[in-house]
Amino acid sequence: MEVARLRDSARTGGARGRLAGKVAIVTGAGSRGPGLGNGKATAILFAREGARVLCVDREPAHAGETVGLIRTEGGQAEPYAAGT
Repeated sequence: MEVARLRDSARTGGARGRLAGKVAIVTGAGSRGPGLGNGKATAILFAREGARVLCVDREPAHAGETVGLIRTEGGQAEPYAAGT
């Protein structure tokens, strides 16, 4: 029963907004290869949940790409270049 409820919630977007009003700082938010890395995926998911995201990456262009994806979906994000 619980699995079905969670599946339906995910399908309808019922879990959205859990991070509304929060700020998330995600390091490694850019990906250097094809697909999504852990940092980029985390930044996008946090934004989808309503967080404003600071996308930190060593390469400004990689952070900027993630920011662009988030903004395309209507989220709020800013890039920041730093090595951690």
